[in-house]
Amino acid sequence: MARTRPVPKETTPPMSEQDIIIAKKRERQNKATRECRERKEKAMEALEARKEKIERENQEIREQIAAIEKLMEWMQNAVNAAAANNANVQPYNNVQPYNNVQHQE
Repeated sequence: MARTRPVPKETTPPMSEQDIIIAKKRERQNKATRECRERKEKAMEALEARKEKIERENQEIREQIAAIEKLMEWMQNAVNAAAANNANVQPYNNVQPYNNVQHQE
């Protein structure tokens, strides 16, 4: 006698109208949740890129400030050297470093 495959039994009963409504609602909620997470991730990536750009700009500004302070020091030394050699030139020593200047924000 040849063996035949058993007929598969239906494992889940047909969905009721209410079950279909609930499944569709769950599907919409899952989609909305996924889209919300994607928007949040994109927003975080944009903020991170902005942060990195601002940090680069701040570093460039710090380097410019350091160069200007070095130039100011050189100029002060030049004025003071000229004052030492010439009685008509007053020494210049009334300069505050940038780090000690109070900033208004």
